[in-house]
Amino acid sequence: GVTITILLGTLIANLVIGPFGISDLDFLRVPAGIRPTLNLSDGSPRPWLVNPMGIERPFPVWGIFLTIPFALGLTILGYLDQNLTEVIVNK
Repeated sequence: GVTITILLGTLIANLVIGPFGISDLDFLRVPAGIRPTLNLSDGSPRPWLVNPMGIERPFPVWGIFLTIPFALGLTILGYLDQNLTEVIVNK
């Protein structure tokens, strides 16, 4: 699907540039290296492994407890979605 389309589009673009002399084809500019895009207040990039209790300031403990009902709701939603889909498909 998507992977084949990207590979095919890249192949066609590279084939068109050479023989037909098309030079106004814009390509996506990508960085030379892979690094986190979020910079901290001191200008350094964010570390790859993020401390769940906060990077620049402490994460409030109440925030962890606030997420529990939302996580339970999404867990129930995922469980029901999976099981109801299975019941419908296996009918």
